[in-house]
Amino acid sequence: MAVRNLYGVRSYNFFGLKGSKTKFNFLVKNYGRYKKSIPEEMRICFGSGDMYDFITNYEKYFENAYHGKEQRQFCVFEKNYQGEIDNVKNINLSLPQYANINSSFESF
Repeated sequence: MAVRNLYGVRSYNFFGLKGSKTKFNFLVKNYGRYKKSIPEEMRICFGSGDMYDFITNYEKYFENAYHGKEQRQFCVFEKNYQGEIDNVKNINLSLPQYANINSSFESF
């Protein structure tokens, strides 16, 4: 959340469900690889193909990443946010304009 607040990243796809649908399709197809790492509720969601439940409750934990011609989905268990976290650490979070970032970062 601290990184999202800093960069103004939204957690939804403004133009529709295409990004969410891509994530959902990937996860339904591959969730078996993450069975030991995800809660029972997610396994039920992916196993039953419940896209509404996914968008409502879990979509924010996953993102699509595109590297050149290669398209790959990453989940919270694979994505490394260290670069973004280092950027937040380099900011003077005691300044008032960074209050939201500071409160999010403190809980991290």
